[in-house]
Amino acid sequence: MRQSENRMRRDILLAMKTMLSRKRFEEITVADICKEAMIHRSSFYRYFRDKYEVVDELFMTLIRQLLADTKTSTDAIEQIKAFMHENLTLLHNLSPQNQGRINLYPDTMHLIQDLLAESLHMTEAAGTTDQDPLLHQIKIADDPEMALAFYSGGIMGLFENYDIFDHPDRIDKLLNHWKEKRLSALVGNEQPK
Repeated sequence: MRQSENRMRRDILLAMKTMLSRKRFEEITVADICKEAMIHRSSFYRYFRDKYEVVDELFMTLIRQLLADTKTSTDAIEQIKAFMHENLTLLHNLSPQNQGRINLYPDTMHLIQDLLAESLHMTEAAGTTDQDPLLHQIKIADDPEMALAFYSGGIMGLFENYDIFDHPDRIDKLLNHWKEKRLSALVGNEQPK
């Protein structure tokens, strides 16, 4: 892809991200995206079929950025908290309770699962897996793949059921409590080494 094409796609994605900071996905139109990106409608359709394709690519871009950040931090829970805080309004405007036709729940769960898997891989390579109680539990599980799915689903359940969008302080409270109390209890009340 040429540099101008990359720039145009990036501008459209940035426009979608900006629009999602202002209103729900279902309320955003292609005309809104074009206005925000300062492009003609025909330019939009040269790169994307519809707004659903834009939001899918935006979400995948956010996932790639989060996974790239894994290389600088080994605490998976802290990374998830930072991602949630940084993208809270966007995630709220994409959340299933705010939408009709779009549901990024499976993508978000896979994002968390991929993040945990990458964090596990990095900490195993560094020999520091035992320092993170969540990663330690995944490592010692009889079936690590199932453990990844289980913990990813648990994290998603916390976000879905505890109204984090209206009370963002709950993100830290929920995940810190889960990390410090529940995971430590699974390790036999030991604190991470």
